[in-house]
Amino acid sequence: MRERYLESFDAVRIDCLNGDKYKTGKVAPDGTPDPSIFSTEGDPVGIQVGTAIATLVRKSEHNPAVTVEFRHLWGQAKPAELAATAEAEPAALYHDVEPILPLGLPFIQTAVSADWFEWPALHDPVYREANSGALRMEWPRIPLPGYPNGGDANAFEKLRQSAEHGRKLAALLDPETSVAGITQAPLRPEVATIAIPATANERNMTEEDFALTAGWGHYGQGDAVMPGQGRAVERTLTTGEHNKISDPSQALGKTTYDIHLNANAFWRNVPAAVWNYRLGGYQVLKKWLSYREQAVLDRPLNLDEVQYFTNTARRISEILRLTTSKA
Repeated sequence: MRERYLESFDAVRIDCLNGDKYKTGKVAPDGTPDPSIFSTEGDPVGIQVGTAIATLVRKSEHNPAVTVEFRHLWGQAKPAELAATAEAEPAALYHDVEPILPLGLPFIQTAVSADWFEWPALHDPVYREANSGALRMEWPRIPLPGYPNGGDANAFEKLRQSAEHGRKLAALLDPETSVAGITQAPLRPEVATIAIPATANERNMTEEDFALTAGWGHYGQGDAVMPGQGRAVERTLTTGEHNKISDPSQALGKTTYDIHLNANAFWRNVPAAVWNYRLGGYQVLKKWLSYREQAVLDRPLNLDEVQYFTNTARRISEILRLTTSKA
């Protein structure tokens, strides 16, 4: 929704009226009372939650907003201050806040910068598992070598390894970043066998083979794209596939799938755990296919898109290896 506001309006101006019982205890930064804007002589408490006024401006010659104009109003005099500044020039009232995408496009100044998310250690599964509760509350512990007593001689090395582990996962999760051995040649042998484009007639894919018509998606009510059943054929690994995958942790599952574009073309050997992998509640590969069914996309896939599916499957396989082994 915040992204939509920025796209739709030339200016977004927020008067934060505070007065929140839960966030500030209805106390201003200087320690004075900060009642609700709805407080009256008859009802000095007002409401419990804080409030704000958003002024949204869209001009005939539209330019999407890149910053949010923001100000705080505190204390018992804020109704009068709000009225007194109603016709003032915005530049004299507000300071600019740049909404940062990794932080969720906040319309308020935050104490955390986007650089925080680039720290590789925060992507490490061991760290994330140990700090899952704190991460959900957006107040995670930050690992420091040897803290609190410096008695662990291997503390720095553990942190270095955790950071390297997180760096690998961050690269695997970014489809714009090439990963040596996974999406960039030379491929590791256990990766090269995953999600290989193939055809039932064992020939190279030709023009008609790029049509995704196996029933992966369709339009529902309005313009909503609904997932379809598609055609995913589960089977056991061949001896060659089993030997190349070499997965002692069985992170990829004991079976594999051939995922069909149409009656002739398919991606060979998408391991069960890779095919069933979910992010944000969605089955990643199946979700991608649902939006690229020819009836939805109105064209066949191109070579880059076929390779993108392959690369994504290979990325997921490596994510599963890393997070299962917790190396």
